[in-house]
Amino acid sequence: MACVAREAGVGKATLSRCFATREDLINAVFADRMDAYAAGVAEALADPDPWHGFTGFIQAVYAMGR
Repeated sequence: MACVAREAGVGKATLSRCFATREDLINAVFADRMDAYAAGVAEALADPDPWHGFTGFIQAVYAMGR
């Protein structure tokens, strides 16, 4: 956590007030990404054409990694 605080330009106490544990910090970092993946899955499953849904999902995941 000390390294994260240093990279963020804040003190360890500030980081600890926002994130009580390391797991809280990790969850916060990945929450938005996981929400985007879940939305992509829902959109792919809603497509009436399975192949189009699948390829659309693969394209969306690729775009997220850029």
